[in-house]
Amino acid sequence: LSLLQACSRLGTALIKVLVISETVIQTFNGFNQAGGIDLRSFWKHSLTVALIARELAPRLDYALAEEAYLAGLLHDIGRLALLAAAPQQAQPLFGALDDDALCGQEQHSLDMSHTEAGAWLLGRWHLSDQVVQSVLRHHDDAGTLGEDHTLARLIHLAHRLDAVPLNAQYAIDDFFCDQGLTASDLLAVLQSVAA
Repeated sequence: LSLLQACSRLGTALIKVLVISETVIQTFNGFNQAGGIDLRSFWKHSLTVALIARELAPRLDYALAEEAYLAGLLHDIGRLALLAAAPQQAQPLFGALDDDALCGQEQHSLDMSHTEAGAWLLGRWHLSDQVVQSVLRHHDDAGTLGEDHTLARLIHLAHRLDAVPLNAQYAIDDFFCDQGLTASDLLAVLQSVAA
């Protein structure tokens, strides 16, 4: 199998995701040793959101499953960017729960949230506007995101689903999904990712 044949079989979308993913991981893993921060839970969350996003894509009629995976993987990249740019201010916030309150704390301490930092960085890397907007808006309520923000709604849902324990059926049954998915759809996504 030649390189050209391998690339042809994998497809350009998957090749792009693999190259960007590896570059990001190599870039940001270098500075964590100096600050003493363990990035394993960060990368576990990012990878889980990426896997959930890829599983959600066909269920939400989003044709670009690999782009959904990439957006999920990079949705919190702004947390690393803030840590790299302002370690003294960002480090105390790095272990905090990733929610709207964190964005407010980052805004107060750093004059920028991780969603803004991530969107800025991905824009500089010339990623698609859909990916940039999904990173910027992944904490926005899905109901406020219009039909033109399908990827942002998808990443928002994937981010929220990562917090749902797989063995807690009650949590899935009570999980409100405003995107037309049922509890059994969500459970199937989580089971697929866990497998």
